[in-house]
Amino acid sequence: MRKFDQRYPDARTTSGKSSWPRGVHKISQIGLDNIGVDNEGRLYWNGQMVKEANPLELTHQQEVSAIIAVVSGVVLALSTLALAVVDTARLLGYGHCS
Repeated sequence: MRKFDQRYPDARTTSGKSSWPRGVHKISQIGLDNIGVDNEGRLYWNGQMVKEANPLELTHQQEVSAIIAVVSGVVLALSTLALAVVDTARLLGYGHCS
């Protein structure tokens, strides 16, 4: 079995036309000869690879916000770990118990 078939087992099934966006239509049997897929799942039309869109493009403000969110999450995780260590040490009799 090819890599594409393993990653996308449902790719060979057809879906109802009603779920397609407006202006999109089926390809005829003759038109299917123009479509190809390589072993990595990349789509080709008339032997040329169809350009793939960049899946994620962030603005500078979004990048800064994401960095702040990640750093905040790391700080929160480290502080939680520190409290767990202190509580465990107190439970085991190290330090002062109040």
